[in-house]
Amino acid sequence: MIGRALLGLTLAAGTARADETALHSTIGWGNTVEPAVVAVSTQGGYDGVQQRVLATGLVEVALDSRLSVFAAVTFGEEAGGATRPAVGLAVQLVDPRRAPVGLRLSSAYKPEGFAEPEGEVEAVLTAAHLFERNVARAVVAYGRDLEGNESDVELGVGYLQRVTPNLVVGASSRYRYAIARRDTATRWDVIGGAVGDVELERWRVELLVGGGAVGAAKTAFGPLGLVSVGFDL
Repeated sequence: MIGRALLGLTLAAGTARADETALHSTIGWGNTVEPAVVAVSTQGGYDGVQQRVLATGLVEVALDSRLSVFAAVTFGEEAGGATRPAVGLAVQLVDPRRAPVGLRLSSAYKPEGFAEPEGEVEAVLTAAHLFERNVARAVVAYGRDLEGNESDVELGVGYLQRVTPNLVVGASSRYRYAIARRDTATRWDVIGGAVGDVELERWRVELLVGGGAVGAAKTAFGPLGLVSVGFDL
């Protein structure tokens, strides 16, 4: 009797984790929910329209069930290929596993470089709806430097569907518009593509393949490929 109960609890826990596989996808997005203890993710690839190699590493640590802190390093965000750190705080306003729509708010400070304290403040609001074993997400972000010389807004949507206990597929897209910018040549850019996510125990390997466009004097198009490896503790 006790053995059957323990087996049932184990199976239920495994099913619950499988149902959340899509919820933990981070490629192109970052985290949608707070980590249980620690979440680590890395991402790299090539943006053909911007002609840049991209790389990101992020570590997020839970302070409690709703609050976490994170630190990140990015390469290739700017045309010069600068390496930029970031530190921030995230709050799970509503958990999507316990409500129809989950909301996560994060804020980060991103200096221009490790030796340059000046930078920008960015706020990100992520909404997620978990239904059956699939996830629909939307994001809005706003960033600006402290002097107000540069600012931009981002909007994104995505959908992920679990096709096996360890495999998730879907699509993701994001649009960014420059409200204010020193370089007025580029006003907007957009990326999008197909997503695949394989989860092995607490490890995730993800792939995003698609393309992008940049609005300047003449709109340019190019391919986009990203791969991500991460794990949750």
